[in-house]
Amino acid sequence: MIEKTGWLYELYTEECISDNKVSRPRLIPYLVRCVETGRVDCIEPVVSKILDNSKNVSIIFSAAEKLFENGRLEESAHFYQLVVDNIKDNFSEFMAISQYRLFLIAQGTDEEKNWKSVIQFEPFRRRLPEYLQLAALLKLAKVCYSLEKINEVEKFAEELAELSSILYKLKMVEEVSIEHHLVYYFGMGLLIKGTVLEKRGLYKEAKKVVQTYADLSWFEPLDESGWQEVPKNFCQSVQMTDCHGTSPAI
Repeated sequence: MIEKTGWLYELYTEECISDNKVSRPRLIPYLVRCVETGRVDCIEPVVSKILDNSKNVSIIFSAAEKLFENGRLEESAHFYQLVVDNIKDNFSEFMAISQYRLFLIAQGTDEEKNWKSVIQFEPFRRRLPEYLQLAALLKLAKVCYSLEKINEVEKFAEELAELSSILYKLKMVEEVSIEHHLVYYFGMGLLIKGTVLEKRGLYKEAKKVVQTYADLSWFEPLDESGWQEVPKNFCQSVQMTDCHGTSPAI
């Protein structure tokens, strides 16, 4: 008889937790595998045991990150919510990242849900590590733009450009250039700011912003990936238009 995958998983918990000792190297992949094999019934007994100690929240967080990286977004949301519900320090990086992931996962076609996710995550945005702050501010600006929350769009765009500028002056280009080069976030912050000004009919102010991001060749160091970001996303123009002659989409 061929046994179903995961049929002995409930017995493996003894290998992960014994004598009140938790084996982190075993428990994280075990929780992930329980999700992947559909043995979600094995998760709650383990979670209830390990969360007696608040230090073990890091295990739940690591499992959530693995699931998120593997594209299991809905499943990871359950673990991130466990972190949010059980962590005591609101200034913890685990809390900030979990709130950010929940914000990303919540995005969809329901505008009310999208807006609620913005409100929920916004207070935690500055507590993220810098490389995630950049991505988070850009995402916040884009979501708010789709919701026509122009004041919020402008606020997040200004924060994005300001943070990018600060990191540039601190010579942290390579440290934060993970998903995109730092020049991308700096330029996008200005582009979005210019777009908001144009929507408000402030064309002179918008033109000044456009002139700033129209030529970012001074942004150093610009390696090959950085040079690819510049021409792909920003036109060498002083008009509020993209490469196709239309208002720039964000």
